[in-house]
Amino acid sequence: PGRDQRYFDKLMGKRMALFNGYHYGFAGFNNDPQWLEQNFNAVLTYSHESNLKLVLRGRADVAPITRSWLGARWREQPQLRQQLLISDWEDQRYRHYAILSPQAPIGAEDFRASMQLLRDNGQLQRIFAPYGIDVRPNVAGSSATAHATD
Repeated sequence: PGRDQRYFDKLMGKRMALFNGYHYGFAGFNNDPQWLEQNFNAVLTYSHESNLKLVLRGRADVAPITRSWLGARWREQPQLRQQLLISDWEDQRYRHYAILSPQAPIGAEDFRASMQLLRDNGQLQRIFAPYGIDVRPNVAGSSATAHATD
């Protein structure tokens, strides 16, 4: 209660729930557990679910969680929107790629064309929208197939 987006301006001094092994931009991508514990008052866990529970129980102040994971939780538990202050700040963006084996039953160009068709007819956006993932308007070049950002 009483907090707004300025709450996320300074992370130092807040109790952080972090996913063990993740590389966070705000920490200079240093994933050393001891360093994170010392510099960010961090507790390290092995799941976003654990981190969310730490925040909801008041045992952590902040937990960076992927937009896609949080989007899935919102669908299952819409009351979370009222229980949490969600930052507009993004620590980083990921680009996901599809990689095909040369022996795959579909070739790279056919796969790329299928992904583009799904983009063009809006199906890809409908698939990813519930997870808060933005779909780019064009498929990447022929060396890479399709990606969404998270």
